[in-house]
Amino acid sequence: MKKLITTLAITFALVVAVGTVSAFAFTAVLSQQNLSVNGESVSCEIYNIDGSNYFKLRDIAMLLNGSDSTFSVEWDAAQATISIKTGAEYIPDGSELIFVKDKSASTVKSSAKILIDGKSVENLSVYNIGGNNFFKLRDLGKALKFKVDYNEESKTMLVNSLKKATDFEITVEGSDKEPISAVYFGEDVVLKGDNFNVSFVNCVFEGNIINEGSGRAMAFIDTTCELSEDTQCIINNNTKEADFIMSPFPKFFDFSDSINVICKDCIGAAAGYRVAILNGVKYTAENADYFYAADGTCVPYSGQEFDLIMACQAWENGEKKVVTFCVKE
Repeated sequence: MKKLITTLAITFALVVAVGTVSAFAFTAVLSQQNLSVNGESVSCEIYNIDGSNYFKLRDIAMLLNGSDSTFSVEWDAAQATISIKTGAEYIPDGSELIFVKDKSASTVKSSAKILIDGKSVENLSVYNIGGNNFFKLRDLGKALKFKVDYNEESKTMLVNSLKKATDFEITVEGSDKEPISAVYFGEDVVLKGDNFNVSFVNCVFEGNIINEGSGRAMAFIDTTCELSEDTQCIINNNTKEADFIMSPFPKFFDFSDSINVICKDCIGAAAGYRVAILNGVKYTAENADYFYAADGTCVPYSGQEFDLIMACQAWENGEKKVVTFCVKE
């Protein structure tokens, strides 16, 4: 009986051990992905680990050096600590952008401590490959505030530096010819002005985007922009009562058909290519009340070809209403 119990205990221990090993198993291989940094095609050592691309920290620091997303790297061997300082010039050590051979067989989880601007960071995925630390690109971009995207057609990873916003209240006059591009907004940004037209391209938002404009105060959020899970597009102005067909609407244009526009106790609209999401409700052509033609005429919607759909909130005679338009530009 004692022998049987001992055998069962050993068997259980082996099962647990095998389960533990398999749970932490991974496969590293050289990645064949292309890379573009701030619009220029570059090459460096890239490994794919369990479906994600990993880059040597010093390579990325070298490629972004001198840009709005520049950062320095220091290694403290005694403390096994990597210190990263954002905004600081990177000093090369000669190991950057050099590829000699495939070192994927040496891949192990990194035990290095990571400090960013003096603060310990523990939510980064890091592996040691051939004696160098390789970071998951998207994790690194989020931590160091640079933009990471992917072009499916060209199989290219896109890295773009971001300028950190210092002004979070933007007054727009008329139509801005140049979009607000490659800016990191770490808190709420408020848009002010009358009948303005402003576009955001390749921007990252951690806070809300608040449209406090009047008239046709339009904010365009391009598909290249990145919004955090908590980011809301909010319309907040002083106009409430309105004629749905004749009144101008402050609005957000969402090119991804996925942004929920929150319209406060005022007039405002959400617009998208095929879906408009207003206060958590999705509106499509099936819900459309009117068709707004390119020549400015407005008629009931009956299946006409359109370019975008718009859901508008306003009050008529004290009653809140939402009216949807299919629009031909």
